[in-house]
Amino acid sequence: MNNNGKSRSWPELFWDALNSMKFAVILLILITLVSLVGVLLPQYTPNGFAGTLADLYLDKYGALLGGLFVFAGLQHIFSVWWYYLLLFLLCLNITVCSFRRLGTIISLVRREDYLDQPEKFRSQSQNRTISLDLPLKEVAEGAAAVLARSGYRVRISPESGDQATLLYAKRGALSQFGPFFTHISIVMVIIGAAISYMLSFEHFQWMAPGETIEVPDLSYMARPEYQLQVLGQRLSGVFGIDRKPSALLIEDGLVRDSDWRQLPGDLSLGRKMRVRLEKFEALFTPQGKPKAYLSSVTILDPQGGEEPLLSHLIKVNDPLIYGGVYFYQSSYSPGGGAPEWVGLTVAAKDSLDPQSYTLKLKPGGAADALGATGDSVRVENFVGNFRLDSEGKVSSQSGEDRNPAVKVIITRGTEVLSNGWVFKNFPDFSHQKNDQYSTVMGDYGKSYLTGLTIRTHRSQNLIWFGFALMVAGVLLSFYVNHRQFWLLVKPREGGSRVHLAGSSYKWKQPFVSEFKTVGDKIAGLSAH
Repeated sequence: MNNNGKSRSWPELFWDALNSMKFAVILLILITLVSLVGVLLPQYTPNGFAGTLADLYLDKYGALLGGLFVFAGLQHIFSVWWYYLLLFLLCLNITVCSFRRLGTIISLVRREDYLDQPEKFRSQSQNRTISLDLPLKEVAEGAAAVLARSGYRVRISPESGDQATLLYAKRGALSQFGPFFTHISIVMVIIGAAISYMLSFEHFQWMAPGETIEVPDLSYMARPEYQLQVLGQRLSGVFGIDRKPSALLIEDGLVRDSDWRQLPGDLSLGRKMRVRLEKFEALFTPQGKPKAYLSSVTILDPQGGEEPLLSHLIKVNDPLIYGGVYFYQSSYSPGGGAPEWVGLTVAAKDSLDPQSYTLKLKPGGAADALGATGDSVRVENFVGNFRLDSEGKVSSQSGEDRNPAVKVIITRGTEVLSNGWVFKNFPDFSHQKNDQYSTVMGDYGKSYLTGLTIRTHRSQNLIWFGFALMVAGVLLSFYVNHRQFWLLVKPREGGSRVHLAGSSYKWKQPFVSEFKTVGDKIAGLSAH
């Protein structure tokens, strides 16, 4: 109810809330608590869990509490609709409160106030009266020069004349914009983050050396029809409506979830570029810890030409940026493919002084001769984690190369002398006792898959501008002080009398010293 006893309407109450800093504090507390819940509760399914995140909540917290969490959307709390509603209300509240004060701020910055009576000077916290043996005009000009040299912007009242001269000087008036800039910058950062969530894109991609990926044209995300379709799909999920996704959303899901090395060629979105991985290096410290990941890539014509458009070495914190798309080095996987070479030591068994041959062979490559014997050796296959399945077939487990092995074939013309697996960790093992050669596997040029994160940053300029505005607001608020001086110069017998006053919005004690210094300089005009 208002002061007249009449009940207020909902729009009036809502408007009052938007004009209230208490409402902003309540929203900040709610957003902080909700964000804390999002940090404490799992937002991703852990490795090894077969079900969905909702299944995890039901399994971990029980049917009642887990179901309540899922109903509230706590499993994806940072993208649930009511979390964005809280952020929207906070932005609206900050904007309304800030712009409501903007008129007052502008008035303070543009203010040119003149005190025309000695009584008004004596009412200020800092005031002083100075008598000088100089004419009025000379004193007024000298006082204006003193303030100007101290960094003040001096104005003389148009009402000044032979009987009185009024001066007003100010410095640091822009500090009044400090809180306004800081508050608006928060709104810009939140809006930029929201736009980034809606329009930006992120995809993780594995690549092996020599492989090429096709990068789709991601500009479809900025189309109004796409955003409306996404909004409709999300609202359908909120209200439990089963809605078939459109062809555009189906292609969007395909682009997000597919391996870009195997994208279908009939995508209506089109191709923006092709990227080929020329080389990947994983550098390690002597202790075996990763030191650097380096991916050498080439941008190719999206129409299929092999003419390189750009080459770049992607490092951690040094991405490739091309056509608004960012390629970040984010991961690697050892044993992702065949090594460049494998070292073998081959020695004949049927000789009193067996000749030993040390070779480097490429898995799947050509054979190499064993000296002048006429025999040759080649490496047919390589696996990083050798294992036999239930059917006796050889396969390789993923992850580190814990049990590397190569299949070695030694021939004499068309006759196969040896055909079997050689294990690096078990050099004495052989399942063919009648082999004419003993083979030992040495080091090998380990291969890796590179993991690239591909992103677009649609709103980064808005976010960066918001942070720049925030820095400007903080600097104005804490390092700039709005100070003012007023002067009334009146003639007296044999000279002039100066009424001086000053005020400071902050840093009151340092201003006392500054006011005394300015007053002493004005008083010293007679000595010149």
